[in-house]
Amino acid sequence: LGYSMPSPNKSSGQVLCFQDVLNLEGSKPSQRNSSHHYHGQEDNDDEHAVANAFFELANAKAISYRISPSCEISIHQDVSACGQHTGGIVWETSYLLLNYLRATGHSCQRLLEVGAGCGLVGLGCHKMGTKLATKEVIITETNEVMKNLTENWRRNYPSLKEEDIGKDDNDDNKESSFVPKLRICELDWTRYREDCKKAKIKKHSVDTIVGTDVVFATSLVEPLLQTMRYLAHDDTVAYLCLQERCKDSHQLLLDKAATYDFKIQDISEEYAALPECKWGKDLECCLLKFTIIIDNNKKKKATKATKKARKGKRKRSKEMG
Repeated sequence: LGYSMPSPNKSSGQVLCFQDVLNLEGSKPSQRNSSHHYHGQEDNDDEHAVANAFFELANAKAISYRISPSCEISIHQDVSACGQHTGGIVWETSYLLLNYLRATGHSCQRLLEVGAGCGLVGLGCHKMGTKLATKEVIITETNEVMKNLTENWRRNYPSLKEEDIGKDDNDDNKESSFVPKLRICELDWTRYREDCKKAKIKKHSVDTIVGTDVVFATSLVEPLLQTMRYLAHDDTVAYLCLQERCKDSHQLLLDKAATYDFKIQDISEEYAALPECKWGKDLECCLLKFTIIIDNNKKKKATKATKKARKGKRKRSKEMG
């Protein structure tokens, strides 16, 4: 299941709240009398209701996501850009991953989103403050998507300048006394070293990497894995929430992951067990967890090389002294 790319002609000017739309549309089938359906029809109705709810969200000019009664994210969608790139709308997997992260309470110091699109997941993680990232949230995208992404940042932090984000006196987030630093950075996977250097994102400095619907072209699979490996350290965890947009790309991701020291686990059953996420199964979303494969021999060699370098540095210092 899923839906076709939204049409600018069908775009609604109404701001739709994710929680309200899903509850309104997704609850209808379960309220019907099952005796009026032949076997299996009710399940089909549930699936179509969920798909229709997301179709409405995708065609809205703006959507919102409620973090709490006092905290809501507002996202403008650039539906007219759908023919140029995939970052103009909020895809189903973004809602699903944000729901999963909120429900499980995954926490780290530094979180980075790849292929952020409209920015829902990254902004949501930041709005939750220290519940998800205690130090910094970095939201990244390619140049062609940056304009709308930056505008969405400004919509959610209208009173703040970029240099103010991360200070203790940030009152925009009511759920934490301290809000982690937030950065919006350009990051093209085909030139990740150059962009990371420009954005001052250090190698192996990210604790959690998140991404949604970032696997859709075979030519970008290995650049994505290379970028993730550059950012990841030995204890990094990455979550990619995907729909199979391109079968060859999806398979290539699974085949090439180990080449870049990644172990992949399909943890879709974990999200399916959560009430706020179970609709993801109707849309055939999968949640993949990436961890680093530790090569002990390589680690020993690296440790030995580091000790040798330190010893040489001490020796040179003595000679100079």
